[in-house]
Amino acid sequence: MRATLDDVPSASPKPILSEFPYWLTIAGIIFAVKGLFFWVDPVPMFFLGDSQSYLETAVHGWIPTDRSFTYGYVIRFFAVNTGSLVPLLAAQIIASALAALSATFILRRYLNTSPLLAALMGILCALEPLQLMFERYVMTEPFSTGLFALFVTIAIGYLKHPSWVCIGLLQITGVSLISFRIGFLPAVQAVTLLLPLFALWGKSEPPEQFARCTLFSRELRFPRRGVRVASHLMLSIILFLGLHAGYKRVFASLVQRGLPNAQPAYNYKNGFFLLSLVGPIVKPCDFPVPDKVNAVFDQLSFRLDDYQMRNQQLWVKGGLIDRLQANCSDILEANRLAELTAQNAVKRNPLGELSLIMISYADWWNPDRLLPYMKRDRGNRELPPELLTMLKENFNLDGAPLPHLSTVTNRYFFSAWRWCLGLLLLPLPAGYLIWTSPRKNKPQYILLFGFVFLQIAVAIVLSVQPTVRFLHPIAWLSTLVLGAVLRQVQIGSAPVQFEPGERSA
Repeated sequence: MRATLDDVPSASPKPILSEFPYWLTIAGIIFAVKGLFFWVDPVPMFFLGDSQSYLETAVHGWIPTDRSFTYGYVIRFFAVNTGSLVPLLAAQIIASALAALSATFILRRYLNTSPLLAALMGILCALEPLQLMFERYVMTEPFSTGLFALFVTIAIGYLKHPSWVCIGLLQITGVSLISFRIGFLPAVQAVTLLLPLFALWGKSEPPEQFARCTLFSRELRFPRRGVRVASHLMLSIILFLGLHAGYKRVFASLVQRGLPNAQPAYNYKNGFFLLSLVGPIVKPCDFPVPDKVNAVFDQLSFRLDDYQMRNQQLWVKGGLIDRLQANCSDILEANRLAELTAQNAVKRNPLGELSLIMISYADWWNPDRLLPYMKRDRGNRELPPELLTMLKENFNLDGAPLPHLSTVTNRYFFSAWRWCLGLLLLPLPAGYLIWTSPRKNKPQYILLFGFVFLQIAVAIVLSVQPTVRFLHPIAWLSTLVLGAVLRQVQIGSAPVQFEPGERSA
C-alpha cells in the first residue's frame, strides 16, 4: 500500500503569530545572505538598450513604446532623486529577498511542507544565480519577479479561501505586474478566467447548500458553490477589463507626446516583434499591401529564411523591420502591417511555425548558441557615450569599465549555465506533482504547472534567441516545485498509517 498525502498525517501550520520567531529567523537569514552578497558585489550593471531606455524615462521623461514605462519612474524615485544608483540596487535586493521569503511562506502555509524544508528552499531561492545576477542590473527583473511572487501567493491563497477580496488584490497585482513586464500577460489572463473555476473542485453540494429563490410562483434552487463561482468569475473579468483598459489609456496618453495618433494599447511595437519571430516562414505574399512588396522584400540585408538572423531582422539597418518602416508613413502603420503579415504567415504555414518553435527550443540546448547570448545578458558591450554622460552627470558613476568587470555574481551566473537548462525541464516535476497528489490538492499543483508552462512558453516562443533573463521568474517557481516534490518524496518514504481494524493487502 502506497502512502499518499492523505495517508500521512501532517499537522496544520500554526497561526502566523505563534510562528513569529520562525519567520523572523528565516527573514533574518535571507536578508543576511542578500546583504553579504551586496557588500561583496555592489556594482551596478547595465543591459543595452533596455537599461538605457529605463534611464531615459527616469532622467528625461521619455516613454519607450515597446517596454515598461513604470520602471523608469521607480528609478527616478530611488536613484535620480538621490543622485546614486545604490538606493535602487538596495530596493531591488529587498524585492528579491521578499520574493524568496514568499516562497517559504507558500511552501509552509499552502503546500504544507515542513518548517525546515520551507526554510531551506527559501534560503536556496535567495542564493539562486539568476536572482543574484539581476538584482544588480538596471532592469525590471527584481521588481517584476517580486510582484509575480505576490501574484502567485494570492492565487494559491485563493484556492484555500476563495473571496472577492482575493480577486480584487489579484487583479490589482496583475496589472501592476504587466506594467513592469508584458511577458506576464498570458499568466494574468489565464488566472483571470480559470482560477475562479477551481472553486468548483469538490463533491456535489448537499441539499442544505442550495440557495433558493421564487420566480413566477415557482421555487428555484441554485448550488451555492455555483453562484459563488459565477460571481467571482464575473468580478474577475470585469476588474481585468477595467484595470487593463485604464493601463492602456495611461500608456497611450504618455506615448502620445511622441506619437500623437497612438491609441490605447499594451505595446506599440508588438507587430515588429511578432514579424521577426516568424520571419523564416514569411513570404512576400503574406504582406497585405501588394504595391509595397518589392520595396520591402527585395533589398533585405539578411536572408529571411535563416532563423539565426531573426535578431538582425528586428534591430539592424537593412533588416525586415527597418525596410518595413522605411516604406510606411509612420511607425504605428508599420507596426500594424507587421502584425498582419505575421498573422498571415502563421495562418498559411502553421506547421512551419511549430517547427520554428521546436528549433528555438533546441537552440537552448546548444552551448555554442546559449553561452554567447548569456554574455549579451551579462552586458558584455561598451556603453554608448550618451549613457556614460548620463551616468556621470546624474549618478556620479563612471560606467566605462563596468562591461569589463569580473564580479562574483557574474562568475556565479556563468558557472550555473547548466542550471538554466534544468529550468527548461521544470514542467516534468510540476506534472509529477499533479499525477501523485490526491484529488483535493490537485488544483494548487495544476495552477503551479500552469505558471511554469506559460513562463517557459513565453521564454521560448516569444524570443528570437536563447535569452536567459527570461528564465528569472521560472527560477523562482523552481523553488516551489522542487520543495513540493521533496515533500512528496518524504511522504512516499514515510511508514504507512493504518486506521484501527484496517488490514494490509
